[in-house]
Amino acid sequence: MQAFTKAREAFQDLNRRLLREEARKLGERLRDGKITPAQFQAGMEKELKSSVVAAYRFEVKHKLTDGDLARVNGVLERQGAYLHGFVKAVGETPPGDWIPARAELYAGAAREAQTEGRFEAADDTAEWLWSGPDGPESCEECLDLIGTTRTVAEWRDSGDRPGGMTCGSNCRCELG
Repeated sequence: MQAFTKAREAFQDLNRRLLREEARKLGERLRDGKITPAQFQAGMEKELKSSVVAAYRFEVKHKLTDGDLARVNGVLERQGAYLHGFVKAVGETPPGDWIPARAELYAGAAREAQTEGRFEAADDTAEWLWSGPDGPESCEECLDLIGTTRTVAEWRDSGDRPGGMTCGSNCRCELG
């Protein structure tokens, strides 16, 4: 089980890193006038979907069903408002280096969507551990949860999520 947990952590890190890199590239293309805001949004939606599907697939042991894809699409719909707001801000502000940086920041904050995708796929009885930096870089809420193990159903019911606490998108905690 410990080997699976380490593999999950490595996969999550890679999945998030790839999403941030692709978001930065899209932001650079938008900044440079190579794509429109609509193309940027479509590209971000595609990258986010790929990331959430990958997170979901890591938890399930079967080919994705129509029901699985419906749950993934529900997660993506909940993220859609954030992305729409970001694209709107891009269209209302002069282009600059802030665009790729903010695109990368948005992708980092999308960890909540990845976690939700994993929650949708996981067995309710699986036990997940809250882990994170035990120091000043963690908020009090996260510090209280570090080392806590609950079933997926208990985590789901509690509403506690990395990125959903006081520290928000600055959160460095993991759940799994």
